[in-house]
This record gives sequence, C-alpha cells and structure tokens, in this order.
Amino acid sequence: MWSAALLAAQSALAASGASLTVTLPGALFLRDAPIPDGPTLVLDVTKSRDHWERVWGFAGDFHINSPHPGRVVAGQITDDQISLRLEMDIQSGSWARGGRAHYEMDLKRLPDGAYAGTYTGAFRGVPVSGQATAARKPQPSALPTGFVTPQPGEHPRLLFRKSELAALREKAKTPLGEAALARMGWSNQKESDVVGLGVKYQLTGDRTFAAEAIPGVEKLMAGWLHCDQYGNNVGDRAAKMALAFDLCYGAWPADFKRRVRRYLLFVADNVWHHHKKMHQGINWHFCSNWSAPIHSGIGIAGLALWGEPGAEPLQPPAPHCGADIPPATDYRPGNGVPVVRFQSDEMPNDWLCLSPLPWEETGDPLAALGGAAQARPELGTKVTFAGQTQAFRRLTRETNGGYWAHTNYTRGKDALDITVVSRPFRRAPRRRLRQQPRTPEDVPWNPRGPYHPLDQELQYTRTIVFVKHPRASAQAAGPLDYVVIRDQASGPMLNAAYCLHVESKECRQDGPRFTFGTMTLFCAAPREFKVERLDWSFRKKGRGGGGDSGYGERTVGVRLLTTGAKHEFVTVLYPAGDAPDMESIPGGVRAFHPSTRASPWTPHSNWSGDSRPQGASVFGFL
Repeated sequence: MWSAALLAAQSALAASGASLTVTLPGALFLRDAPIPDGPTLVLDVTKSRDHWERVWGFAGDFHINSPHPGRVVAGQITDDQISLRLEMDIQSGSWARGGRAHYEMDLKRLPDGAYAGTYTGAFRGVPVSGQATAARKPQPSALPTGFVTPQPGEHPRLLFRKSELAALREKAKTPLGEAALARMGWSNQKESDVVGLGVKYQLTGDRTFAAEAIPGVEKLMAGWLHCDQYGNNVGDRAAKMALAFDLCYGAWPADFKRRVRRYLLFVADNVWHHHKKMHQGINWHFCSNWSAPIHSGIGIAGLALWGEPGAEPLQPPAPHCGADIPPATDYRPGNGVPVVRFQSDEMPNDWLCLSPLPWEETGDPLAALGGAAQARPELGTKVTFAGQTQAFRRLTRETNGGYWAHTNYTRGKDALDITVVSRPFRRAPRRRLRQQPRTPEDVPWNPRGPYHPLDQELQYTRTIVFVKHPRASAQAAGPLDYVVIRDQASGPMLNAAYCLHVESKECRQDGPRFTFGTMTLFCAAPREFKVERLDWSFRKKGRGGGGDSGYGERTVGVRLLTTGAKHEFVTVLYPAGDAPDMESIPGGVRAFHPSTRASPWTPHSNWSGDSRPQGASVFGFL
C-alpha cells in the first residue's frame, strides 16, 4: 500500500508540475577560472504539467543582475529526488564577461523538505562543480473572495480598476477630493504631471486631460536612457509613462500608444541586458537602493503592458543552402545605384546609405519599399520611419569625399578616412544662461542656478565625428582613430570657452596644438583665440567629512576663449602625444599620413623640413 501511495503522489506531482529555486554556489567566475566562494547562480526552474518553462538565472555577485536565460535539456522531479540538465546563456555586463554554460545536478530530499546534492558543468568552456540546493516555491495564496482578475485589454487597472470609478468620483466631490484634483496636472517648464492628468481624465471623463498628458509623455520619452550615476531617472520616467499609459489608454491615439509601448520595451531591454548604455556608476545589485527605483519602474511598465497584443511574427526565410546564388536575371540597377564587382575578401567601395534613424523604434524601415528583400532604392529615394524622413545618398561622395581607405578594399588606392559616426546634438533655443563656475569645486549647491537672462535666443549645436583611420592598430607606434568635434553657438554677444581636462602631468602648446602626454588637442577653428591654463585637483574626504578616503584625481587643462555673437570651435582629439601634423582648412581639418602601403606610419616628431608624407586625411563640415 505504501508503494502504491508513493507512486500515486509522484504521478500527481508530475501531472501538476512544480516550481523550484535552485542555487549553484561557484557556478560562475569573473576572470578566467573558478575561485573559492565564487559568484552564486540562482535559477528559477518551473515545470508546468508536461513541459518545462524557460529557465531564468540571477547572479547578484557576478556584477550583472540581468536575467540569464536557459532551458531544461532533461529533467525529472519526484517527491524525493530532482535530476536536471540545464543549458544557460550567461549575459555579459559592465565588469563581467558572460558566455555559454551547462550544468548537471542530482539532488535528494532532506528531512526538512529541502533538496541538496552536487552539480557539475562548465562556464565558458571551463569546468565548474560544487554543492547544489533546491527548494520548492510556496504555492500562491488564494485570491480574496469576490476578486475579479484583470483581463488583457482592461484599463485602468494599476492605480484603480474601472469598477472603482463610481466610488472615486464621489470622493472627488468632497473638499479633500476637490483640493487634490485642483493640484493634479500642475506643470512647470520642465515637465507636467502626466499621472495626475490621467487621473483627472478617468474621474471627469474629459478627454482633453488625456490629450494634455501627451506633450509631457513626449518629454519623458526624449530622456532616452540619459541618467545620473544613480540611474533613478530611467525608472522614474518609465513608471510615470506606464501609469499614464494605463490611465489614458482609452483616449490616446493608437499610433501614440504604439510609440509608448516601443519606448517602454526599449528601456526594459536595456535595463536587463545593456547596462553599458547607461551611466557606468550605477550599482546594479538587486539589494541596492540605487537600482530599486530602476527595476520597480520597469516592473510597473511590465504591468501596464501585460496583455498588449504584439505584431504577428514574419514567416522565417528558407534556410541558406550555401550554394552560389547568381544575380537576378530581371534586376536592373536604378538611377544612381553604385555597381561594383564583388571580390573575395574585399569590401565594395561604393554604397547608397541612409542617415541614422531612431534606434529605439522597432520594425522595418524599408517596409514602404517592400521590405529588405524587395526594396530597390535609388539615389534620392526617401524613406519615412518613426516620424523622420531620410533620402538615400552616396556614402563615399557625400560623407567622405572619396573611397574607403583600406588596401584590401581599394586595391591599394590612396583614399580618405572612414567617418563611422556623425550625429549632431542640438539644444533648443534658450532665453537664459546658467552661470558656469571655472572648476567643479565652485559649483553651487543648487545646480539649477543662478541664471542670467538673455536679450535674444541662444542656439547651440554640437557634432561629434569618430574618424576611423584606414590603418589604425592597437599599437601606440601606428596610426590611431580620432575624434573631430564641432561646437557652434549663435545669439547675443557672449564669451565662449572650450575646456579640456586630461589626467596628465604636462601640457605643452605649439600654436593651435596642445600636447598632454598621451593626448593631443588640435584647434582648427577659430584661427585666433585666447588661451589660459585650467589645472584642477580633487581629494575626497573620508566618512563624516574627515580624513582622506584615498580617492582623488589631478588633471591639467586649457580654456580656449572667444568673444562674439557667433562661435565655432572645430577641434581634434587624438589619443596620443605624437599625433600627425594637422592643419586648418575652410570648414574642417586635414591630417597628414603616408599614402603608400609599403611606407610605415611615422609620427610628426620624426618629420623634418618639407618631407611630409604625401597622403592626407581630410574632414570637412558642410
């Protein structure tokens, strides 16, 4: 009878499934090999009746708290034993390198109901092993009597349910309710109370309140992933947008709701998987008060988006058989389409391209042209995506002014550098200007002031270009990639300053060139400017404001000063003290380097007289 009862219990367990928390101490490591008391991997393993759910892993002391996805390759759970074989994809973080992992474990039940045993496996190809434990998750408590579960598409459902609106509207008629409603939706120059506007829409039924929330949500979305060292800004924006989305769902246009959904999914993906896109000072540990507002904001966004229908998945393409595919017999290149011969191990040297499109948006930018497989763009063909319209243009002639400069790409032809990134940053016109202290220790406690009023609008634009050197290498003796920056300002008569601080012990000036040991600054524009040194040092005090924490920094710096109603600084930051010769040209800068494959790159300090190399990199702004 006992055997029969045990078999019946095991059968019931297998039929109903189970949810486990599995702990593998030392299953991960930060460097190249396991260490004693290494990072612990905690796994969420669930079996629903006859199939295994996706496995999610967490490792707080691995310096990356993103969920690490995995799957159960084989497994068995009985009342007294657990056997699992798992495959995991450990995510990389700011200070930890992830990779593939697999684990096998056999656990037996202990008298207290927990499970214990051992595991073996490998992480990034390195064997790991150790003790393993598991515990059954408690069953969820029963729902209160009369509680109705929210349904997909039901809104509002976060702050209150639709069934509660009648009672809330009565409370809004009381003196306290009237006073609260009067304060909701209050706005200033920075942002509006989008949640309060959503509440007012629900309590009054007036759709204009929901419409007034849209500009405020637009400002929140414009924050992208920008945040301070705590990162709370990202979670705060996501929480406000999610609550407003839930409250205003019935009044917002469909296309705007789709944009909000995309933004919240974009932010959630980066919070879980791409920490490097945010401030590198954030403490991502789940127990940290820094990361709590970030994760809670993303959690509220998840509750708001629960049940939202997604796009129907596309039919996957047929597998590539690996055979050579001839050109389509009916294809004729359109107007302005470059025609190049494909060569083994060579990059085509001419392209049609679009400027960068909003990277938080999802979807196919070429859908209007038939999708990536059917699109046949020509020179000047326009594409509209996420509210922006861009035209296809010649990459080499309109971006660089010449062919790509790689000996394999151009068969040894002389060429110009590759511009990899060119993204302008524009500030909205301002009628006031915040007073900027000379050094960080002079910053007032209130960073928002004081402000100086202006008699006319001040406009500012910064464009940063990363220039890829055709023969750049990791060796300091060879050519390096560098950055060209263009700062423009126009408006009232102002004193403008370009400041650069470098962790170095020296700063030598040679006309428009400034050498900081391992960094060179070259000022191509303006031709005339005033210069003053601006060195700075800082030592952080210990706890309580006394002693020395051991942390500090010392920099040397320069300020380049001009006066006028229009300002333009075109500067080059070259990551070496022996940068090549550079000279100012109208609208840009020219850097000299050898043009032949056989000639080694020679730093400018070894050049003499007029023996400059014949090749040159030219970058100009239109």
